[in-house]
Amino acid sequence: FKPFVYALAIDNKLSPCIQFPNVPPPYPNWTVHNSDGSSGGTMNMYRGLANSTNCIVAQLMYTMGANAPANVIDFVRKMGIDSAKLDPVPSICLGVTDISPYDMAGAFSTFANKGYWVEPSYLTRIEDKNGNILAEFGTTDIKQIMTEEKAYVMCQLLEGVVQRGTAQRLKGRYGVEGWIGGKTGTTQSNSDGWFMGVTKDLVCATWVGCDSRKVRFRSTNLGQGAHAALPIFAYFIKKAKEDPKLDINLLPIDRPVQELSTEFNCNQYQEEGDVEEFGSEGGGDLDLGI
Repeated sequence: FKPFVYALAIDNKLSPCIQFPNVPPPYPNWTVHNSDGSSGGTMNMYRGLANSTNCIVAQLMYTMGANAPANVIDFVRKMGIDSAKLDPVPSICLGVTDISPYDMAGAFSTFANKGYWVEPSYLTRIEDKNGNILAEFGTTDIKQIMTEEKAYVMCQLLEGVVQRGTAQRLKGRYGVEGWIGGKTGTTQSNSDGWFMGVTKDLVCATWVGCDSRKVRFRSTNLGQGAHAALPIFAYFIKKAKEDPKLDINLLPIDRPVQELSTEFNCNQYQEEGDVEEFGSEGGGDLDLGI
């Protein structure tokens, strides 16, 4: 869920280079901690999302003001997440609500679709054994949620999760080559493991869990999304890439043709060399939510 908070911030013209303190924000009735117990220092959005750092996304929510939780809900509703119960409370930034993989895949596709949300559909047409079309279904609902530039920025942040963050084993251990953005997720008591994979041609939501919260992994080491859900996506996307009928090449997301107005020069916000320090794998994967 965290990328939606980041997307709203970027849509509100916050630069991904701005540094946020890695400590709990001063909410009066709620506090947050990082899953690895770390605290202190600062991080920009690139590093905060790459490491799935709880305090950074909470600071981002706090920076956007008292109406931020409600604004996040309005934002994700536009992206097709309309079946889940969402409460306008600060903890929503961690993903504390159950959301279906179907809705998550549709919402994440907005980033790859240059800011356009396309309503997911199960069927486009029905053919008989001879290829004759028996039924064909109309165009699904399409809405522009973000500008192409803002969606491109989000894709860069999601790529950082795979290149230097909690999902970097996708490239290392599993050897998946090509452009991929992603986001790991782990819920309380390791009852759910998530991996959202974003490519130019395909968005995939992978969820590992049970209907009953009593069924869970014994430890975060086993149950976190990077361990439980990411491998499924890794094997799936490699098979999809090898299938010539699918034409999935994992090419980079198209850069907008117009000059970008979003600030990318992070050197003016932090000391030279810090931009690429995204941290080690799994540093903050415990989302305490989706």
